[in-house]
Amino acid sequence: MDYHLMQLASCQHLKDFMTAQLEVVGRHLDEHKYLRKMGDKDEALASFINDYGWLIREMYCTKICGKREDCEIASQMSSSGDLLRNHNKGLV
Repeated sequence: MDYHLMQLASCQHLKDFMTAQLEVVGRHLDEHKYLRKMGDKDEALASFINDYGWLIREMYCTKICGKREDCEIASQMSSSGDLLRNHNKGLV
């Protein structure tokens, strides 16, 4: 499974993932907005998700999700090596 297919694979625990992501965003959005000198909260949210969404997903899928042992997405993320390098190449 390559990264493009991984993006098409659907999470079976999307509600739990989204709850975790909203919690992380909620804790850090104001600081992100301030540091990026953004006045608009929607712009800051889009920027935060673009900058860190992939990392939140990696952490949730490979370390937190209770079904990670049986999940094709988590397995691919765990075995793919340096996700930051792949993210910077536009693969994640």
